[in-house]
Amino acid sequence: MLSCCPTDDQAEVLVYKNISRKDIIGVIVKDKDQAERESIRWYDCLKNIPKLEIIIAPDCFNGQWSNKVRKGIVPLEYK
Repeated sequence: MLSCCPTDDQAEVLVYKNISRKDIIGVIVKDKDQAERESIRWYDCLKNIPKLEIIIAPDCFNGQWSNKVRKGIVPLEYK
């Protein structure tokens, strides 16, 4: 198991009220198409807010994440 990953696939983080924008460093999406759509959406809606880093991580969305991290394999991620 990778030490940087939770041991429970359904682990959740509970947040009281909200997360400050300054604390959000990026967003994970499933593919390039979704990354492009989100980038356009943020440009249109959030003109005065710095863009978030977009990480494409298909294994987080296709069910392979758990199997890979349990075998010590780092799932694919790219900007």
